[in-house]
Amino acid sequence: MPQVVREDIDNLNVSLTVKIDKGDYEQQFRQELEKYRKQAHLKGFRKGKTPASVVRKFYGKPILGDILEKLLQKSLGDFITSENLEVLGYPIEDPNHSLKDLETAELSDYEFKFDLGLAPAFELKGVAPEDTYELLVIDFPEEEITSELDQMARRQGSQTTVETDIEENDIVRIQVRELADGAVREDGVSNEFDILISRLNEGARAEFLKHKKGDTLQIDIFDLEEGAAEAYVRKEFLGLDPEVELEVGRLFEAVIEEVKRFEKAEFNEEFFQKAFGEAVTTEEQARKLIRDDVEKYYRSQADVVFFRTCQDALVKANDFPLPIEFLQRWLKADMKDDVPADFDHHFYHFEENLRWTLIREKLLDLLQVEVTEAELLEIYKDRFRQYIQDETMLENLAQRFLDSDRQEGKTDVQEEALSRKIIAGIQDRCTISEKKVTVDEFNEIRSELSGHHHHHDHDHHHHDEEE
Repeated sequence: MPQVVREDIDNLNVSLTVKIDKGDYEQQFRQELEKYRKQAHLKGFRKGKTPASVVRKFYGKPILGDILEKLLQKSLGDFITSENLEVLGYPIEDPNHSLKDLETAELSDYEFKFDLGLAPAFELKGVAPEDTYELLVIDFPEEEITSELDQMARRQGSQTTVETDIEENDIVRIQVRELADGAVREDGVSNEFDILISRLNEGARAEFLKHKKGDTLQIDIFDLEEGAAEAYVRKEFLGLDPEVELEVGRLFEAVIEEVKRFEKAEFNEEFFQKAFGEAVTTEEQARKLIRDDVEKYYRSQADVVFFRTCQDALVKANDFPLPIEFLQRWLKADMKDDVPADFDHHFYHFEENLRWTLIREKLLDLLQVEVTEAELLEIYKDRFRQYIQDETMLENLAQRFLDSDRQEGKTDVQEEALSRKIIAGIQDRCTISEKKVTVDEFNEIRSELSGHHHHHDHDHHHHDEEE
């Protein structure tokens, strides 16, 4: 068996020399050559009759390279496991002792050198009672709930025509006719269309609010609706073909033909049951349901912000050394020919992610985190809850997604479950100061954090040595 010799360069860098004697591979090499000889069909020789020396010349190097590669991988893997080495990435071959320099005419002993980066040993800081973390508590005002109920009532409302004075949210149908010198122009443009009063310019809106169905008023058609372009007015208000170039005056007579009002649904048992399900029959129950939903949503959003601020704080608190030079070489080797021009920028984020990964492993170990099937199901149920009310249906759908994601090896729900556990663990062990913020303040904090946040939960640690 090959021999592995370890040399510690420092606490984070190790050099491994793998010594492979001729006896470790000779028999297998000869057997493989013989296999190839029987199958080889080289020009000038009948199949299976190619001389061994010719087969060795053509196929010797790749066959030997393959055998040595497998021997190296096994030797390194076994050594790392037996020595309990916490490695970062995987061993990088020393370019001066390469598998490219093989000689097959005369078999000999080989020595290969590999560099290895080790994970640093560190005591986790930042998760003790004296460590304080801020948790945002979003204050959701009562008027927001009123506004939400109001919108629901509008969605379930009905449209009626009214004869009384016009109101801000009414839709008005008007018959317009072009004016010239204060009178209706004989061959002028006329049309009929609907307008929403709340969309009108301030002056026009004030004028319409003084009238009711059947009234006549004078309007500047091009200064009727907020921000309406001339082409839009000609097409939508006057019904003119965009191709036709017709001179049109600004002033029109407008006759109010019809006023439609959208009446909100009444807050009664029927409305609440239709909007919230059988169990809800009163406004009080409806308000509680909306508040619970909103609070749950913002609590989960606050947890995301809390998690990110904890990540930043823990990375700052645990400033351990890393084998930077080795990691840069390893990352470039891993990228092969795709090393980006801004490699330093790329490496900066890689290093941040790696630091967080190492901290996270320590955290999971410290908190003794285990995720149960029930917890995973709960996360799926949370994702579908806004679309499905029926609990049995919800349970079945969640189970189906969990099973299918497992088969496909998807881990995002597993990651979310672990993150929830880390949040709960930190809140348990540390001092938490709650800070009340408005929805707007919270959204501002969240977008600021997203803007400069680069940690991810991708695991760059413990790559399989056999990559």
